[in-house]
Amino acid sequence: MIALLDVETIVAADSSGSSPAEGWPTPLVAQLAAEIRRWRKAAGFSEPHLAGLIRFSRQYVSLAERPRRGLPSAALVQAIDDAVGAGGELVALRQRAYDEWKASKPGATSAPASTEVAENGPSASADPEEVEATKRRELPASAAAITFGATLDQPIATIIAAAEQPPQVPTRVRPGDVYHVHSTARLLENWDMQAGGEVVRPQALTALRWATALRGASCTPAIRLDLEAAVAHLADTASWVVFDCGDYPAARELLLLGLHAARESGDLSLRGYITMDLASQEIQTGNWSGGLDLTQLASTATSAFTPNMTAALHMVNALGYARKHDAAQCHRHIEAATDTYQPDSLANDPPWMQYLTPATLEGGLTKARYDLALGDAEVSDRAADRRAVIERLSTVFTQLPPERTRNKAITATRLATLLYQDREHDAAQHMAEEAITLADHIHSTRLATDLQILLNTLPPATNPDTHDLRHRLSTTLTDMT
Repeated sequence: MIALLDVETIVAADSSGSSPAEGWPTPLVAQLAAEIRRWRKAAGFSEPHLAGLIRFSRQYVSLAERPRRGLPSAALVQAIDDAVGAGGELVALRQRAYDEWKASKPGATSAPASTEVAENGPSASADPEEVEATKRRELPASAAAITFGATLDQPIATIIAAAEQPPQVPTRVRPGDVYHVHSTARLLENWDMQAGGEVVRPQALTALRWATALRGASCTPAIRLDLEAAVAHLADTASWVVFDCGDYPAARELLLLGLHAARESGDLSLRGYITMDLASQEIQTGNWSGGLDLTQLASTATSAFTPNMTAALHMVNALGYARKHDAAQCHRHIEAATDTYQPDSLANDPPWMQYLTPATLEGGLTKARYDLALGDAEVSDRAADRRAVIERLSTVFTQLPPERTRNKAITATRLATLLYQDREHDAAQHMAEEAITLADHIHSTRLATDLQILLNTLPPATNPDTHDLRHRLSTTLTDMT
């Protein structure tokens, strides 16, 4: 069984900063760094594993063990202390190191540690209501100073870390909580389609951390099964977000997490669906052989599939055989997907199938035809086949709604690529400009890959328009990556 500890490692995100390095290291700062390293190794944690446990990035853990980079923040040391079981020893040593640094500064007084203000604010021994009242009285003056040009007193990362709270997990899971997990997955999926994975990734992983934490709360057996299915749905969504960032190993791990949750849910169709997505990712990264093996594994669950899930499996198979350059099998699965698909019954499908609109299915099947046209010389030499793909891409581009911005941009890019290959330069340039305009709002590795193919397909810059387009495409790719 996958432990929550491993989930935290997968979804760990940056959440704090460290103190200024001026005047470091002092002897106690060096001792603190050595003790953090010793306690971490004694606990059997690698830097990435510890970072995942405490929800800080690996960089901050690494810097905490390097005294010349400064004294780590109190929040970071407290988190490390708790994770490695130091019993407050690291926290106390950090306090002493801070006092040592304060005492070494010119004009320093012998104020006790309890009066520390410079980094951590008013002392913990002060009356909380008095501290809060003092801060509120100072607020107008601080706001006025910033309004007229003053800088922030604290680093931005420190401010965000202070405001961040751990996920609030109920002691008992109710049906509404399960509904919220599914709703979050759908919201993230829609946002990912609009903005791209690079924008959505932090929110997706934070949501997944919250959802997996729900698994530690009590609930009825029936709700437990529904919760596992919802976690699987969210893990699948988060995996595609991460995949769109180009982080394929992490995306694979998230799908394995989703597959585990699907198994715990007892839903055979969900297990088959996530296996299908694992196959799709393998195919898209070039491992079509492994991907087709996984579609065979997914097909063992087809007895529990709805017609639209079966259509999706045929679509993935078509993509795999297109990459294999097996035109006959590719077209067989394209026809099977079209024959099986029932758009009128989509509302009755499970939440994770709501994405498969007619435009999405047609887009996937046209992608298989596109891969054949690009990858198989025998097919791409046949003008009629290439022309058919161009017409289908044009239809998909028209059918995709504005909120599917990334898919629309990818479709425009592929259409422009084929139009250039077909020597329809005016139409190709028009679609390339459409792609560039849409790409301005997206951060996506998948889109960047197609834009690079388009850039490589452009004819020689024999006229100013082509030269300008090449420059704009290059700039878009640079900005996106």
